[in-house]
Amino acid sequence: MKHIRWSIILIIALLWSSIASAQGGAITYGETRTEALSAAAPQVLYNLQGNMDEVVTIYVLGWVQEFQPTITVLGPTGQLAFTNSDNLTPISNDARVTVKLPQAGNYSILVGSATAGLGNFTIAVRQTTAGISTQLDANPVTINIPPGGESLTYSIPANPNGDIPLTISNGTPDFMYSAQISAPDGRILATFDGSMSTVTVNLPAGTDMYTLVVKASDATMSGTLTISQTGAVAPVTGGGTTDPAPVVTEEVTGGNQPPANECAAVAGTNGANVRTGPSTDFQVLRVLAPNDFMIVTAQNNGWYTDGQGWVAGSVVTLTGPCDNLGIADASAPPPPTATAVPPTTEAVQATPTYTATVEVVQATPTYTPTTAAPQAIVDSDQLNMNVDRDNGGTYTNDVSSPEGDTTDRVRIVVDNLTNQPPNSFREFSILVTCAGADAANLRWGTGGPNSPNSRGCNEAITAIQTNDSNQTFLNIAMEGPGYVQYTIIVTITG
Repeated sequence: MKHIRWSIILIIALLWSSIASAQGGAITYGETRTEALSAAAPQVLYNLQGNMDEVVTIYVLGWVQEFQPTITVLGPTGQLAFTNSDNLTPISNDARVTVKLPQAGNYSILVGSATAGLGNFTIAVRQTTAGISTQLDANPVTINIPPGGESLTYSIPANPNGDIPLTISNGTPDFMYSAQISAPDGRILATFDGSMSTVTVNLPAGTDMYTLVVKASDATMSGTLTISQTGAVAPVTGGGTTDPAPVVTEEVTGGNQPPANECAAVAGTNGANVRTGPSTDFQVLRVLAPNDFMIVTAQNNGWYTDGQGWVAGSVVTLTGPCDNLGIADASAPPPPTATAVPPTTEAVQATPTYTATVEVVQATPTYTPTTAAPQAIVDSDQLNMNVDRDNGGTYTNDVSSPEGDTTDRVRIVVDNLTNQPPNSFREFSILVTCAGADAANLRWGTGGPNSPNSRGCNEAITAIQTNDSNQTFLNIAMEGPGYVQYTIIVTITG
């Protein structure tokens, strides 16, 4: 009930905050807006001017339970972060991104929905200050989390010579807290909540700062957490048909025994990742605590499922009547569920493989229109998108098939390039994002009108523009039925 009461207070505070009337556009620190997504406009794009090393928190709250927001943040160096869930609050229809900006410039914030639910939402943009700025050593750092529900943000230096096993210990009995760890490029590595006594997360080697955000799950409570570089965690590698033990451990007492008359997968002493599909390429849905189990209904290539998630046979032991398991279809993995997990076996996001490359994550809402399918209005054979050499820019249009405007040809022109360095050339990333249930049918490419369209939604290219060669042509086409709204995002990479 305390969680519900605080959720209601949070919602009321957001709804009665200062509300701007404009849809999208420029947004600044401290602003709170209420706007809406619809079938005709299933994404809203904001622009934020930020400076290097600023820590930005973006929070989006959907007004109805069915609206599960997504947040994509792009900056001068490409995509920074993506999320469609928020373990820092006990409600499901919200999303949060906390990211440390790698450089000054114009950042794009794209708000969409991960489900068919659309409608009104509230967005708040806040700036915070990192709390820990020095290298942690053998002496633990104790964090005092006050009541009131405010998040605390800390920076943790990466180790260039190897992974860091980061341990968070709960020093207050029955204290419920939430935490989120982000990589230097803004991607969320791990989120967890509950009253776990000890949690250890493996931070991959690097040269920049990881970001830790913590808060009390119950706004009426306070407690202490101790952060230290202790514990032993094996590195995680992706791919393949086996899954390593999760890089998250927690103190667990008690535990139930699997039923003798059903096939069950029992996790080992390090626990087991439960993923959305039968491969380490799929995201972690939840974690089985050490010696915990799940009932198995089918299998596929050495992975076992309960109908919702999958575990690798390499990290579990089967018990019960498991000889006649059927083969499950893994072509369309089920989405993560919002089922609550008891605090003693709380689901903890395991650390995915971290690389320094830009990760492009689909932010396409999967809605089903309840009215007649929209059609794109036929427009000019050539559309122009002008961007400044130092700011980049965005362009949004739509295509549909078999009726309406099936193709667009967009000319991207970079203005203000000169014939003298350093302004004689620029390197840009050109990313195409999509919104609509039929986004898989949109293809795009560069070059002449008859050039092949080999790329899909949420793919990017790099283009170098000079004073005498300052334009790039994009061909957008629907190669199947449906309606898609696309957004071209041009950001500076060099």
